[in-house]
Amino acid sequence: MNQPYPVNKNILINDAKLLLSDAQELLLLIADQTSENVTDLRFRLEDKISKYKKDLARLQEATVTKVTEVGRATDDYVHHEPWKVIGIVAGVAFVLGVLVGRRS
Repeated sequence: MNQPYPVNKNILINDAKLLLSDAQELLLLIADQTSENVTDLRFRLEDKISKYKKDLARLQEATVTKVTEVGRATDDYVHHEPWKVIGIVAGVAFVLGVLVGRRS
């Protein structure tokens, strides 16, 4: 499940919300246009915005669910294997200490 280009889902969700907001603002600006092509475009955009909002809400819900599951799994692991976690943290702290010590 390794992605070639990692994506930050929170940034993607925020960008999508901004895009949808801008599209809705554009629809408001062209609402008084009466051309048949503009009206058709407006209705298609409204339908797509509605669909994308629902999809975005589902994606956000799935992300929150996944983060919650990971948090619970981490909590369970820490409670079942406290000495392993202490060892891992000590190892990481040692490596960071060595790296910071080299800079000085």
